[in-house]
Amino acid sequence: MSSYFSLTVKRQTVHLSPTQSIGIEGGGNTTEMAGNDSCSGRPAVLSLSMSLDDAEDGASAERDDESTAASTTKPSEFHAAEEIWLLLSLSFPSVAIQFSMFFLFPQAASIVGRVLGTEELAGFSLGSLVGNLTCLSIVVGTLSAADTLMPRAYGRGDYPEVGRLAIRSVAACAVLLLPPIIPLCTVVVRVLISIGQDSTAAALASSWIPLYLIGVPANVIFRVIQRFLVAQHRPWPPVYASVIPCVFVQPGLLRVLIPRMGLQGSALAIASTQWIMLLLLVLHLRCWPSYRPETWPGFSIAFVKEALSPVPFLEFLHLSFGGVLSLSEWWFWEAMCFVAGSFGMVELCAHTIAYNVIPLMFMIPLGTSIGLSVRIGNVLGDDPLKAKKIAAWTVFFIAIFGAIAAVGLWIFKYSVIGMFTSDPSVVEESLRIWGKVCYYIFNFYIFGINCAILRCE
Repeated sequence: MSSYFSLTVKRQTVHLSPTQSIGIEGGGNTTEMAGNDSCSGRPAVLSLSMSLDDAEDGASAERDDESTAASTTKPSEFHAAEEIWLLLSLSFPSVAIQFSMFFLFPQAASIVGRVLGTEELAGFSLGSLVGNLTCLSIVVGTLSAADTLMPRAYGRGDYPEVGRLAIRSVAACAVLLLPPIIPLCTVVVRVLISIGQDSTAAALASSWIPLYLIGVPANVIFRVIQRFLVAQHRPWPPVYASVIPCVFVQPGLLRVLIPRMGLQGSALAIASTQWIMLLLLVLHLRCWPSYRPETWPGFSIAFVKEALSPVPFLEFLHLSFGGVLSLSEWWFWEAMCFVAGSFGMVELCAHTIAYNVIPLMFMIPLGTSIGLSVRIGNVLGDDPLKAKKIAAWTVFFIAIFGAIAAVGLWIFKYSVIGMFTSDPSVVEESLRIWGKVCYYIFNFYIFGINCAILRCE
């Protein structure tokens, strides 16, 4: 007896005669069906070697694999407004922190120049120049490795590595800072005089530097903790810890210490404020720990030994050393202060005003670059195209802000110069170079963001 039957495959109905057969592919297997069984005459549907359910499951699994592969290769959508908000949420706290930490120096220079006079302002300029050249630039360059590695470790979920990188950062700073600090405490006067600096200004600078060095350890640890928190998108605790001492503590210390100790009082005020910043930050994290617990299991000898294992520490030190060398432009900028000092006291004081204003204005691109490093580090591995778009939009907006800053600095030039000195000869000399200062500000904004993009590669 003949038996006919029909089945639906992929939404199509197939009718089979007793002598017809059809193959169904699914999940890598083939199921053959015939119209009827030659032996029993029963419908062939009873002798299927693979059920239709299995075929459907195999096809469904294949479609799921294809959709998963497509989802992993498809770039995520880029929303400019959302990325701007994310970058601002990371950059604004960094700008506030960098501004507060650096504003200690212009704030002190302003009071030194107006209260003590031109010679002391020149001594302050040489002292802060030497300190920035041999300490601060090395710290910032060394921690560029942390700017690169911490966000990547956090982004891939390797949370303990973030804490290990923090320990390596402190150790690397100590290793690279030790060679320049020893000469600072011994032969700095002879070095300054040998390169043509005024002997009075050199002597004042040599008495200023040892007190400045007291604050270097606090500055290093604060900056490491800042990067540790920013990598986890927790930037606000360092903001509170830096803004409060800068606004409320430092001015009072300067008014008390400078009249009593002279130029040395400014160095002691700066160092004391830096330690207060660190203590406030540690106290805040102790009372309100905002970081992910897995990133810091606690300070222990075993954790320190693990972090300072020779191979990973040497790799970190190698990357840090490259970051220090990348700041050669900063060294050139600092070295120009020595050239200005060789021209005379008035020229050095005029250069000191620009020397304090330009880095202060640079805090905006510097803080933005920290946020940009974090944001690009989080998305670079998964979506390089999105990282490129973030970088391009950031450069565009920073160029606009740089133009606004340069124009504003030109408009208010008399007010800015008057914050540092009332000496007519120094004011006149400052006005001669002010156009170049404003032009330099615009270029500096672009340069700062480009450096951040290079660090992310």
